[in-house]
Amino acid sequence: MSEIDLTTKIGNLALKNPIILASGTAGYGYELEKYINFNEIGGFVSKGIYFDPRKGNDSPRIYETPCGMLNAIGLQGIGVKRFRDEIIPFWEKYDTVFGVNVAGETEDEYVKVVEYLEREKRVDFFEINLSCPNVHEGGKSPSWDSQKTFSIIKEIKKISKKHIMAKLSPNVTYIEEIAKAAEEAGADSISLVNTFVGMAVDIKTKKPQIKNVFGGVSGPAIKPMALALVFKVFKSVKIPIVGMGGISSAGDILEFIISGASAIEIGTATIVDPRASLKMLKQLKDLMRALNHKNIKDLIGSIITGG
Repeated sequence: MSEIDLTTKIGNLALKNPIILASGTAGYGYELEKYINFNEIGGFVSKGIYFDPRKGNDSPRIYETPCGMLNAIGLQGIGVKRFRDEIIPFWEKYDTVFGVNVAGETEDEYVKVVEYLEREKRVDFFEINLSCPNVHEGGKSPSWDSQKTFSIIKEIKKISKKHIMAKLSPNVTYIEEIAKAAEEAGADSISLVNTFVGMAVDIKTKKPQIKNVFGGVSGPAIKPMALALVFKVFKSVKIPIVGMGGISSAGDILEFIISGASAIEIGTATIVDPRASLKMLKQLKDLMRALNHKNIKDLIGSIITGG
């Protein structure tokens, strides 16, 4: 059988393979350098970047759950200035697709982060983290509201020529409406899902296991829900989708691809095993051969329902 073709595209972004390391689970990249070769994966997304440095939430802010984890890190980060001066030079050593996860407490802050990094050639795309809590809106996430989602993406598209990926929260009633708003505002692609809201309690102390009480649930436990939301959005928009949520095997990757994702992001699995992405890449090639599939692009949205 001829060589397996794992190349894929997310709009104008050409990837060697569909595996991207998800924001917040692989640091800024240098933390994983001794474990993986970034030239072998399809892409990488930075930790969430606010304009100014951010210390994050108080501990405890991580708790292991059955088949996953609960976290409330609070998007701790170094801010745009240190990111440009310290991280961009590191990225320049590698030949893969790099994205910046853009965070903001206000609409203006999202725009400021993009403006500051727009001219950096090593930044291939911006993943706009619309799941950030807005302090001026009582902690509500912009991606809970289609109008807020539309407004933020629209303003960013006015000042950026780079690929804009809208990252959506699953904690909504109709994710299709939010996805359509992002598409109508000019988003080039959509990534989903971010974490689900959850909590855990210490039955001895009767206190929450997370200082912030609530946190984001990730890991294999959320995969069925994430997969369903990817499929719903795939049926609702025309722009490409990057799927994520509990991916821990090559089979998981193919489920997301078949359900409509053009690429996927691996998150919690990297925390469990820093080499997880490369292991899954090898497994993916083997699985494609076993299933007699030659080209990953042929499987995008190939799901058969009914009948």
